[in-house]
Amino acid sequence: MAIYFLKANPLTALIGEKDENGENVIQIMQGFPTLDATQKDLTVVAQYRIPWDKIDDARKGFLGWNIISVGSKIFTQFIPFRFEFVGENVFAVKFSAVPFDIIQLNEAELKATYKFALITVQFKPRALQTQGGLTAPLIFNESANPQPYVNLAQATDIFWDADNKEPVDSSKFPTSKTSRIVWSLDYPDIPEMWDKWEEMEGTTNLDTINRKSLKLTFAPETLLVQDISASIGIGPDGTEQISTRFSAVFNRFTWNKFQRNAGQDPVEIFDSAGALVKPFPPVFSFSDKLPGLN
Repeated sequence: MAIYFLKANPLTALIGEKDENGENVIQIMQGFPTLDATQKDLTVVAQYRIPWDKIDDARKGFLGWNIISVGSKIFTQFIPFRFEFVGENVFAVKFSAVPFDIIQLNEAELKATYKFALITVQFKPRALQTQGGLTAPLIFNESANPQPYVNLAQATDIFWDADNKEPVDSSKFPTSKTSRIVWSLDYPDIPEMWDKWEEMEGTTNLDTINRKSLKLTFAPETLLVQDISASIGIGPDGTEQISTRFSAVFNRFTWNKFQRNAGQDPVEIFDSAGALVKPFPPVFSFSDKLPGLN
C-alpha cells in the first residue's frame, strides 16, 4: 500500500491566493514577525490579516494537520508550519484570531459578521525527528532485535549417554536457546496508532511483510503482536506529544504450528472435526493498518 501526504494543505493554497484586487489574501501586518528571547528560550510572534471565512483553514495549516492515507485508513500527523527567522527554525505552536473589521451587527443573536480577521501565530523551536537533513519528520523509526528464546520440547526415552544407561529425568529436562527477532516500529506523533491496540493484540500477520531496509521478509502468521505502548509528554514548546511503540515477535515456523517432539519442526494441530486450530488468528493486515509500510 502506498503512503502519501495529502497535498491539500489549506495554508499552502491561502499563501498563494489573490483577491479581486490582485492583492495577497493573507497579508503580513506591519511590524511583524517579532522576536522575544532569553538565555533558555525564544518566541517568535507573527500577525496576518486574512478573510474571515479562512480562519479554520489558517488554523489547521499553521498548527499542522497533515493527513496520511494507508489504503482505506486515514491517520493524522501533526507537522507545524515552519519558517526561519533571524537564524532560527521555529514552528507554529499557538494560533488566535480576532475580528478586523465589522460588516453587520445582529444584536438579536448577539453576533456580528466580519470581512477580515487578524490572526496571531506564536512560533517556538521544536526538536522534530528528521532523517538525512530532510525537513519532514519521520513517520516511524524501525528496528529488529534478536532475542534468546527457549525452544526445546520435553521428550521421552532420551538419555545422557549413547548406551541408553542414564535416562534424563523428565522433571529436569534440559533446555536450549535460539534467537527470535523482535520487530519494532516507533511512531513519534501519530495518535491514532494507540486507538488501534485492541484490534492488534494477540493477532498474527495476514499478509507477507517485506522490509528491504532490514533485509527481512515475514511470511503470513510468523509475526505475533507482542507489545503496543503509548508515551504522552510535553514537548519543549509546551505542546502535548504522543508517541506509540508497536512490536511483534517473529517465528519462522509460524505461531500456529507447535512442536510435538524435541528436534522436530513444529506441525499444525486439528480439532475433533479435522479443522485447523489457530490460537493466534491471522487477521491483522499490517500493510493496511501500520502507517509507513508499503
